[in-house]
Amino acid sequence: MSAILYRFDGSPFSTKVSHLLLLKNIPHKWVNVSRVMPRPEIGEMLGIGHRRSPILAIGRDVYCDTFLISNVLERRFADTTTYPTIFPPKKNSNGATSISDATIMKLFAKHWAEDMLFFSVIIMGLTQFENLPAPFLRDRETLIGRVDVEKAIAERPAATSNLVAHLASLEDILVDGREWIFDTVGPSYADVSVVMTCRRAHLTLGPDKTVFNAETFPRITEWMARCDAHFEALEKGYTPEVITGDEAAACADAAENAYEDIETLVGFDKADGERLGVSVGDRVSATCPGSNPTEGVLVALSREEVVLETKGTKGTFRCHFPRIDLTIRRVVS
Repeated sequence: MSAILYRFDGSPFSTKVSHLLLLKNIPHKWVNVSRVMPRPEIGEMLGIGHRRSPILAIGRDVYCDTFLISNVLERRFADTTTYPTIFPPKKNSNGATSISDATIMKLFAKHWAEDMLFFSVIIMGLTQFENLPAPFLRDRETLIGRVDVEKAIAERPAATSNLVAHLASLEDILVDGREWIFDTVGPSYADVSVVMTCRRAHLTLGPDKTVFNAETFPRITEWMARCDAHFEALEKGYTPEVITGDEAAACADAAENAYEDIETLVGFDKADGERLGVSVGDRVSATCPGSNPTEGVLVALSREEVVLETKGTKGTFRCHFPRIDLTIRRVVS
């Protein structure tokens, strides 16, 4: 079993999922898509309106959002002797990671590293909008609203100060000399998520070298170098084949098991279906924050995941979304 990553160069979240795949030793291929809409390899071929990259396909199941993808990689590639976990145990533990610890890692990554630090501080506060190509800026303004470039420039020093305040907490986590954020035996999902955010902040700051240096944050500097060395070694050992959207669809046709057994693994939460006014077989739309809606037939719904059947030019697929922050509505004909 292998996976196909739909991604584009320069996307921090594409790098994040690529590193998760390498950590788990999962064979995978890449489909390179455009940095801006439209992306026919996803929208037309798979029938998926979701615009945030990356997405991950395994057979005819397509998984959106890195929060969900982390769960799916553990679920679909559960044999830890072949596919090491991305939630390794803590040092000096009994050799197993509890569901509680894995969930804390995921929530730490999502709500602090990504929602707060990456989006609110880095993207909205530090991005040099004045240097972005006009088509790219127009595309991103459909997600974040119109950008007042002059105001963004004026507020950048305050945003940098806010970044430093956040990084001080990370420095405190690492101050006891631990190698990895959760003191695990190897890099975890949390390390992958946080170093992605720190690397984007470092890049976005440009010539400002006052933040990411050994004098200001010595522990963070050492930890980032450790992460970089680890993933550079993994990248040297595996080079994904780059394929087209057409070739990716052919891989889905050839998959040994076209669909995951979501009726058993996800099921249908009747109480939540009643809250949302939806049932299996209804045509619904699912929309993640900062994305476009995806319409399809509701197949499964749990407290953690929703699955829609979509139709594109390359056939029928099952599109999976995480429930957190997802808007689900029944489509009225």
